[in-house]
Amino acid sequence: MQTSGLILVILAVVVILFFILRQNFKDKKKLTNQLNQDYRKTKDEEGDIDIDEIKH
Repeated sequence: MQTSGLILVILAVVVILFFILRQNFKDKKKLTNQLNQDYRKTKDEEGDIDIDEIKH
């Protein structure tokens, strides 16, 4: 009886760890994408020019 209870507890812990790790990887991927989207590009990458650079 004790071994079957122990097996159930170990199985429950493994399942909980699986879901926690899966959620962690999803959150990490979401955070990485969010940080990449929020990163400010330099003016050269955006194609913007300063007013001083305009030639008349």
